[in-house]
Amino acid sequence: MSNPFPQVTIRDLTEIVKNNLYRTAVGNDWQPIGLLGMPGGGKTHFFKYVLPKIWAEHLSETSGHLVQPDDIDIIIVRIGQKDAQEIVGPGVPFEEDGIYVFQDSRPPVLSAMQRGRTIDGVFVPYKYRILLWDEIAQGQDDAQQATSDSFDNDENGIGAWKLPPNTLVVGTGNRASDKAGSRRVIASLIGRGQWYELLFDVVGFVDDYAIPNNLCPIMIDFVQQHWRDAFVTCVPTDPGPFGTPRSMVNASYDLAAFLHRGLFNGSIPRWLELQLAGNVGTEVARMLVDFIETNHECPTAAEIFSDPENAAVSALTGFQMVAATTAMARVTTADQATALLTYIMRLRGDLQVSLGVELQRKISSVDFDDDITSPLWAQFNARYYKFTNMA
Repeated sequence: MSNPFPQVTIRDLTEIVKNNLYRTAVGNDWQPIGLLGMPGGGKTHFFKYVLPKIWAEHLSETSGHLVQPDDIDIIIVRIGQKDAQEIVGPGVPFEEDGIYVFQDSRPPVLSAMQRGRTIDGVFVPYKYRILLWDEIAQGQDDAQQATSDSFDNDENGIGAWKLPPNTLVVGTGNRASDKAGSRRVIASLIGRGQWYELLFDVVGFVDDYAIPNNLCPIMIDFVQQHWRDAFVTCVPTDPGPFGTPRSMVNASYDLAAFLHRGLFNGSIPRWLELQLAGNVGTEVARMLVDFIETNHECPTAAEIFSDPENAAVSALTGFQMVAATTAMARVTTADQATALLTYIMRLRGDLQVSLGVELQRKISSVDFDDDITSPLWAQFNARYYKFTNMA
C-alpha cells in the first residue's frame, strides 16, 4: 500500500507554502496545512521560525510596506493537553424564559489572539498571526473535531466564533506508527486542509537551520556524513534517547561548550560521551565520538603558536574550528594571539570572521606584557570592519 500522505522535505514545503500564500492573488484563501512526522523532525520548528519568514517576505512584496517576522505572532495550542471543551470554550449557563440554557463562551485561543507589543510606550496589537495546533494527532477525536472549523475556509472559526483576519492555521503531529501517544488524524481535518508527512532533508537542515543557528561545525560535518545511520525514521521499540534533528541540536550545544573550554586533546572524555548520549542515545554518541577521534587533524596549540603558517589545517570545517578554539583557550601572550590570528586567516572564510572576532574579544579582556603591534590585526580589521564594529 502506498504512503497515505505525500512525503515532503523542508525544501518542498517551503515552495508549497509560498504557492499557498499566492492563492490570495487570485481571490482565494490560504488553505491550512497539517504536517506529520517523527518526533524531533522539525515540524513545529518550521511553523514557528520558517513560516513567519516566508510570510513576512510575501507580505512585504504584496502589501507595499515592510513586514518583519517579529511582526507575526505565533499562538501555539497543544491539542494533546486539551479536551474539546477547553478548545471551543466552556458552556456558560443563563436563564431564558425561565429555562436554563448554555451558550459557548469565547474560546481561550481567541483571547490569545488579542496580544500585542509595546513599541515606544504604545501598545500595538499584532496584525498578523499564525495559529499552530501542535500535537494534533495526540488529541482525542473530540479535541481534533473541535479544531476542524478552523481548517475549513468557509467556516474559518472555532465553535461559533470566527478567527480574526490575517490568521494562518497550521497543525503538526506524530504519525500513529511513531508510538508517541499519537492517533490517526480524523477525516474531517484531512479533508479540509493540505496534509503532508515531513521527511528529513540534510541539505535543508544544514543550510536553513544548522548554519544560521551556529551549530557546532563538527556536528554539521558529522550529520552530513552519517545522518542516515544517526537519525531514526520512527520511535525505536526500546525506550531511551535516540537521534533526531532536535536531539542532535541539543547535543551540538554540549559539544560546542566543551570545545570552547579548550578541553579537547584529540580524545573525548567518557563524561562528555555520556552527556551526548543523554540526548542522542548511546549508539549515536559512540558514532559521534568515533567520528571526532578518527577524523581530527588538529595541530596542538604549541604547533600553531610556533609555526602558524605551516600548522595543519583540516579539510573538515569542524576540525578547523576545534584547532583554533583549543589554541584560543591557551593564549597568554601578544605573540601567541598574533600567531593564532595568522592561523585563523588560513581557515574557511566564515570561520575567519567568527573566530577572529572571538579572539579580539578575548584579548581585549586580557592584559598582556607586550602590546599587540603586528600589522596583521590592522589588515583583519580593515577586511572585516563591519563585524569587528559589531563585536
